[in-house]
This record gives sequence, C-alpha cells and structure tokens, in this order.
Amino acid sequence: MNYFSRLSLAGLLLTNSIGFAAVTPLPGWYAGLMGGGGWTQPVKFTVAPNLLLTGTYPYYISPTSIDLSYKGFGNGGGQIGYRCNKFRFEAEALYTFSGYKKLQVQNATFGTYTVPSFSNSYYFHLNGETTMVSGLVNVYYDFFTPDGDVTWMPYVGAGIGLSYIENNIKFYFNNQQVFPAPNSDFGKENGSTSIAQAILGISYLLDDYTTVGTDIRLMRTGNVTLIPKGRFGIANEVEEHMTLFAWNINFNFTFDQPST
Repeated sequence: MNYFSRLSLAGLLLTNSIGFAAVTPLPGWYAGLMGGGGWTQPVKFTVAPNLLLTGTYPYYISPTSIDLSYKGFGNGGGQIGYRCNKFRFEAEALYTFSGYKKLQVQNATFGTYTVPSFSNSYYFHLNGETTMVSGLVNVYYDFFTPDGDVTWMPYVGAGIGLSYIENNIKFYFNNQQVFPAPNSDFGKENGSTSIAQAILGISYLLDDYTTVGTDIRLMRTGNVTLIPKGRFGIANEVEEHMTLFAWNINFNFTFDQPST
C-alpha cells in the first residue's frame, strides 16, 4: 500500500470516529431561554346586573352572557435547572401577553365589528390585553439510552407555580377612548392565582453541553377575578380560569457538572 493510500485510509477512519462520537447529555446545572406563542381559550361567563329602580317600580335586568376571545398570545422567559440521569428539575420564569380580539355581550359585539344594536355610523371597538407573569417549578423526564448515542431526545414534563395576572380593557368611539377615562385604572383588574402546565417535547443535542428543543404546553390557571362585585353595576363577582395552548422553542446550556 503506497503512502497516499495509507494517508487516505487514516483520514477516513479519523472522520468516521469523529462522525460517530457519542453525544450524551451531561448531568449538572444548566440554564436557558425559551419563547413562542399560541392560543388562549375564550372566556365565557354570565353576569347578574344589580336591581335598577325606575320611579317607584323596580326594574330587573336578566343575567347577561359575555364571551371574551383573544387574538392569540406570545410568551418568553428563562429557566435554570439541574439534570440528574434522565430527570431534570427546573425553575422557570415566564411572561405571557394575550391581546383581546372581541367581546360579545348578548347580541352586541365589540371588536373589529360595528355594534349591531346601533346605527352603522357609530363605531365602537375595544382594545386590551391579559398579561401574565408566572413562576413555575417543573420536573422533566428525558427518553434516552445513557450508554448510547443521543441526538434526538423526547421528553415529558409537568409544572406548578404562581401567576400574577392583569386584565386591561378600554372602549373606543370613533378612535377616541371613552371608557375608562384616559390615564384611569378603572378598566384594570389584577391578582395572583395558581398555574399548572403539562409539557411534551423533543430536544436536539448540538453537543454534550448544548440542546435546542421544541415543545407544546397546556397551561391552566386558577380562578381569576375579571370583574369585581359592584363594578359596572354588576351584582356578582366574575371569576374565571384561563387555559392556554403554547408552542415554544428553547435553548439550554450545561454550565456546571458535578465533581467526580
């Protein structure tokens, strides 16, 4: 075998050894970023207006059904966690923004449409959003063979935590804000509640330290106060939970391994 043949064979063997080098996720501490978007389930509820008096005779208004729908949402956040074998234990911080699409009150629609009960020359619309700042503790299970070559790594997870939620709604007439008054907080309502999520995803290992992944998440909050008792002449407090379906992309980097 001549020199050129021996050199070519050595190069081929070296290339193969590099190409088939085992990639496995390292244990230890990691941190990363995530972001994505998704769909927020419409919120439906019924309000019971207060008793109104007209002269000497009481006038009762029947309960009113309301349907609040969203355009969709975007989210972003970060995480820090610890990998131990096939398990990951993680703390996550997440910000979510859901813009309002329309508000259906009986037969009247506020949104991108003209309110049917008024003349076509009267254009009402709403603007607003629901924002959430959440902190969760997650547990993941990664599906891989410890002694094998890991490139794609499916995972499942679940998390619980707390969420601070703020609803902000404004009504406009001919592009002029009419309710609440400008610079007023009357249309805002906020509070804290529980939140839980279920996660299904897959990661791609760039090397032993770095992963890029994508997942789908189902998130659900505890009861949120949308309208407090007495506001807008409403007799009952309106509470509702929020359900969100998200698709996210995440990036994680292992920065500290346990000592051996």
